[in-house]
Amino acid sequence: GPEVSTVKLGGTFFEPDIEGVVAANPELVIGSGGVHAELGKALGGVPLYLNRIATDEAAVDNLRNIAELTGRREQADAAIAKYRATLAAYQPGSRPTSALSMYGGATDDIGVDALDSATGRLLARYTNYPWPNAGEGQSGFLEIGLESILKQDPAYIWVLDFGFDPKKKPLLEQLAAQPLWKRLSAVKNGHVYAADSARLTLHLHLVA
Repeated sequence: GPEVSTVKLGGTFFEPDIEGVVAANPELVIGSGGVHAELGKALGGVPLYLNRIATDEAAVDNLRNIAELTGRREQADAAIAKYRATLAAYQPGSRPTSALSMYGGATDDIGVDALDSATGRLLARYTNYPWPNAGEGQSGFLEIGLESILKQDPAYIWVLDFGFDPKKKPLLEQLAAQPLWKRLSAVKNGHVYAADSARLTLHLHLVA
């Protein structure tokens, strides 16, 4: 959180600055199982926890694991209770509203949460989520172009901006300059939402 002092490291999410991480002398490194599985040896004796989130329940398990490792069980239990209460308010059922959860750092680097990702599986329980499976070994992510997004023309879109390059404009500003993006129904109707990269909050009421 903002109240905690941090040290800015070089590199990116996909290619972290290993030397910088080790030099920071962390007690624990948390990474993605689909991206950082090979970092264990490079980190030497620094403990590495890899999260693997294939389903929303796996996300809950992941949160519990991190809470145990960081001494925050009480906060995790409260977050899980709030999460489950939110989902309970929206019983699974067939809804015609189409949705898309997408991410990237530039218009030539766009991906979507596939149907077999944790986010895709969750949204498919509450919306029409017309995106394909990524398949084994792809971590639930699919690279996709604006042409393919326009073909499905989702009614609601959530965008997670990785923000890897501070020199570039925010992803939504980059997308706003693209003619194909402007043709999307979600864009025309004001139903595009920037996901908070720190919290990744999913507002399900928007598609209820």
